[in-house]
Amino acid sequence: MRKEQGMLHIHKLHQKYGPIVQVSPDEISITDLPIVKKIYMNDNYPKEFFNCESNTTRVLNIKKGFYSQFGNFSNRNLFSTGDSKEHINKKKPLQKIYSKTFVLKHSGFLTQKINKLVNKLITLKNKNVDVYSLFGSLAMDVVTGYEFGFENSSDFLTIQDFQEKNLEYKNEIFDSFRDSSSLWFWVCMVPQLYSYVAIWSGKNKTMKKGRSWIWNKINEVAACMSIEDLKKQESTMTVIFDKYNRDLARIGSELADHTLAGADTTQTTLTYIMWQLSRPANATWKKKLHNEILETFPTNKKTNYVIIDDYNKLDKEMPVMNAIIKENFRLHAAIPGSERRFVPNGDGLKVAGYNIKPGTVVSTQPYSLHRADVFGEEIDAFKPERWLQEINETENEYKKRLQEFERHMMTFGQGNRMCLGMHLAVTEIKACVASIFGHSELISYHISPEWCPLVDTTNKAVQMGYGTKFVDKTFDRLAYHRLSDVEKMRMADSYTTRPLYDECWMTI
Repeated sequence: MRKEQGMLHIHKLHQKYGPIVQVSPDEISITDLPIVKKIYMNDNYPKEFFNCESNTTRVLNIKKGFYSQFGNFSNRNLFSTGDSKEHINKKKPLQKIYSKTFVLKHSGFLTQKINKLVNKLITLKNKNVDVYSLFGSLAMDVVTGYEFGFENSSDFLTIQDFQEKNLEYKNEIFDSFRDSSSLWFWVCMVPQLYSYVAIWSGKNKTMKKGRSWIWNKINEVAACMSIEDLKKQESTMTVIFDKYNRDLARIGSELADHTLAGADTTQTTLTYIMWQLSRPANATWKKKLHNEILETFPTNKKTNYVIIDDYNKLDKEMPVMNAIIKENFRLHAAIPGSERRFVPNGDGLKVAGYNIKPGTVVSTQPYSLHRADVFGEEIDAFKPERWLQEINETENEYKKRLQEFERHMMTFGQGNRMCLGMHLAVTEIKACVASIFGHSELISYHISPEWCPLVDTTNKAVQMGYGTKFVDKTFDRLAYHRLSDVEKMRMADSYTTRPLYDECWMTI
């Protein structure tokens, strides 16, 4: 696991033994679709197990699971709530903020932020830019608008420049959040050692920067909260402010979780899209995408900015762009790790002739579902054509094939626990891709030769984690410089994924 290859290990077990694999004495990994549907959708299995006496409601003990570790300011939040009914009650008032209707209603806010990003890229023409940090700033500036109120969003896109002469971009707030993410293995797998590892690595100190930034923002916004703001209820904070009895620690736990989750996942997704389309093997896809955008949206003749005049077109009129994004979701899911649940009290779960007793952990990892045979050949290769209609394929056959694809997709989870911010994330990603790749001055970007002189010209698949040794991630800058782009973009496995070295440099 500490080789950052836990997902790959479980995937290989499934390849060898089939869709039901026991990965530990009390955990079963499952990729059988009917059972997956039962766990996550039909029966909504809980994240915690309340062991009760037979025929009574008296709780003997509680198995909390790793989700209980995902709290902030000594409080749990929606994501870390274990009981399914309690989760539903907490989620209901927040659904409006993240609905597709609400996101499209505030598309002007998205456009404003994305145009700032495009402007930043234009001003950095012919320079090296860390797009991983750039997209992290966009995602943070967007999600904080939904969390704290649109007028209170962060403005990292304005205050940062995302380029350094030695290609070592640093930002203490982002670095703090990354340190937190890098310890998620210990949070998820060995929580009893988490605090010791945080102290031993020194990350307990750096992580305070990010927490302090969020805590200060919460207090700043709370101090200015008006009755009119609370009536409008157009941010997570205004929705829960009174529901959480104005308890800033409880409110802060929710806001911090939404902010970090919304920023990390969108940042990773956009980075891998931009990297994949920078590869020589995918040059044709970049050109197809550019042409489709120009055919769908008008552009400002003076600035060449894409004018997204109707956000619905992003879903309905852009098959090439959606194929590229779907394939990226499949290969580079931001959260591809095991989504653990407990078999609830009752008769247990019947699987392949066996009865799995209540209290056992059952899990599915999107990483494996996304690599099912249904997706065709070269399963680890980036091939957007999988999602497009084939020459001799009828419309009905194509729809059936896509339905089967979608059944195996779990990028945003499934069922009641699926990602609350899915509509915001997808809309933001699509609008950002359209705005960047439709701009004639940005389409010629490429992998920075200073960052990576060795660019793989094939469609070689990206691997997961460090490699074969316990630790063979190099920290020697010269050795790192000699790695190919495929090696530099290996996916780190700490429940969520990201580029292994937390960077991706492009020459704009």
